[in-house]
Amino acid sequence: SFGEDDDEDAMNNSFEFESSEYPPTEEIYGSQAGQTAWKSTGAKFRDPRLVSASPSGQIILGVLDEALVAESGGPLLGLVKRSNVASTKIQRRPTFLEQIVIASPGDPAAKLSEVLSFQLNYPNKSLTLSTQPMISSSDASSSFDLIDLRPLGDFVEHYACRVEEVVFDGVAYNSQTLSSREGAKRKGVGRRKKRDIVAVFDSGLSGCLLIEPFYDRLVEGEGLDPSKFASVEVRIKPCARERGGNKKMGSSKRSRTQGESSDTPICTISSSKDSNRLFYVDPISLDWFDDEESAPFVIVLGQTFLSQGCLTCDIDDRRAAFHTCVADD
Repeated sequence: SFGEDDDEDAMNNSFEFESSEYPPTEEIYGSQAGQTAWKSTGAKFRDPRLVSASPSGQIILGVLDEALVAESGGPLLGLVKRSNVASTKIQRRPTFLEQIVIASPGDPAAKLSEVLSFQLNYPNKSLTLSTQPMISSSDASSSFDLIDLRPLGDFVEHYACRVEEVVFDGVAYNSQTLSSREGAKRKGVGRRKKRDIVAVFDSGLSGCLLIEPFYDRLVEGEGLDPSKFASVEVRIKPCARERGGNKKMGSSKRSRTQGESSDTPICTISSSKDSNRLFYVDPISLDWFDDEESAPFVIVLGQTFLSQGCLTCDIDDRRAAFHTCVADD
């Protein structure tokens, strides 16, 4: 856990960036394109149990150019653990969570374990990494399944979930209502396949982004101007499986069975202009999917949502939980 009370001496170390085996890549943050240099460096963390998995003690970090730093607001350290080994869209680079392990306290010879879960507690300004799942049965009302978008072409395993409904300024939309009229407007084409709505959690984003087909659908099909939305609420069904399941986008979907109540508890994540100064809604072009015609409608949730509480992700179990909270005294 990284908090404000940790030993500051551990952070007063400087390390030189060295060339690595990985050449620079072109990256896009928001609408800004730029170069990222992949450098090798030593690393030391406030918690001594967190160490590099490499015998050399080095890790590979992406160093942004000035244009990307200006757009992002500063250096970025991602929490996505896995990339898509089959993808040809990007030049693969090691992720941060692939390169670090956790040792038992006070026992340097103890077995080193990979990170299996993390928790971002915004009110407490803390990041907790764990070798065990962190979501318990007491989190049932706020936990939900994560899905893997890589079978659809995504080049990394983003932390994503299916959305039951998304509410813009008090009006609810779901995948059925958004898809029902889309095909009818295309001459000679019948009703198109229903497109799921998927939320992606992005701790490096300030506001809220809608993938361009989703944004355009709201503009052209509903007559809305998403840039003027004053509030957004995302409604997610709670976990529908036992721990350890493997939910992939494109695998069999959970649908409401006959007799199942429509009043199943829903996990809600929301933000608005009135409640959070980081709130905004913009479109974004994403090249994640192989088939853009059937790809899900993606809504990206940034700090305007996450800053209100605590996000926990059990990475290997593909399960997450979110609940609002306040800072500890």
